Amino acid sequence: MTTAEFELLCCVFQSPVLSQPIAEIIDIEWIDTELVYGKLLAHVIADIQQGLWEGINNLDRLLENEEEKNCYYSILADERSFENPIKVANACVQAIFEKFLRHRLKILEEKIANLPSPSDKFPKLQRNIIELRNMKKNIPFIQNSKIN
Repeated sequence: MTTAEFELLCCVFQSPVLSQPIAEIIDIEWIDTELVYGKLLAHVIADIQQGLWEGINNLDRLLENEEEKNCYYSILADERSFENPIKVANACVQAIFEKFLRHRLKILEEKIANLPSPSDKFPKLQRNIIELRNMKKNIPFIQNSKIN
């Protein structure tokens, strides 16, 4: 079983032209860094966003431990090829974004459930929930016109 983080890394590694468009639409905060593939994806996206990305051949400097090195080599060894890498990248970004929103909503709902009644914090938390639900209506995606 692969994760959206794994597949998005595959897209970046196999289709370097997608690296910048992906980095432009994804927020590192959305990435689940509890997963090793998430940690590696966050490192790569941060490098791209900061203009430091030199491609996969110089990735060793970002790898912090054996687990990340094994992750990197497993992606390099992966022989999948994407017929439509933009479609795959968009599906991965959407999955990462929706997972982030679900997690945030769950945290806010738990906070509301644990509030004493009445609480002056309730309206702010409720507004935050509404904002997150509205964000779900505008999932970012890579447009074909952004690919060089």
